[in-house]
Amino acid sequence: MKFLIVGNGYMGNNFLRHLKEVGEEAIMSHVDATDYAALKAEIQQTQPDVLINCAGVTGTPNVDWCEDHKMETMVGNVFLPLNIARVAQELEFDAVAENSLDAVSDRDFAIEFSACAAMAMMHFSR
Repeated sequence: MKFLIVGNGYMGNNFLRHLKEVGEEAIMSHVDATDYAALKAEIQQTQPDVLINCAGVTGTPNVDWCEDHKMETMVGNVFLPLNIARVAQELEFDAVAENSLDAVSDRDFAIEFSACAAMAMMHFSR
């Protein structure tokens, strides 16, 4: 089975290392996953069986950064996964497993985030 891992941080590198240790073919994505065309082209070129999203914003130096940089956090934790899901659906991957915002936010922030995303999508659709 061939795996394409999106996101080259802590989780992505651990997935890559583990998959290779157990003998699986795994490669790290080298494109900006917010770029729909580049992501789609890379997936079409590499032809993975499984697409793993490890990309996201956790904040540097800590998660408090996300509270002060809500738009960057929204792009990395909402729009980026939606972009990956859209490409996966278009290229007919069987299923998409969803991740959680719990590592970088509380539930109130997630609700606020969703409301902002809905407003942004309404404006983007015009």
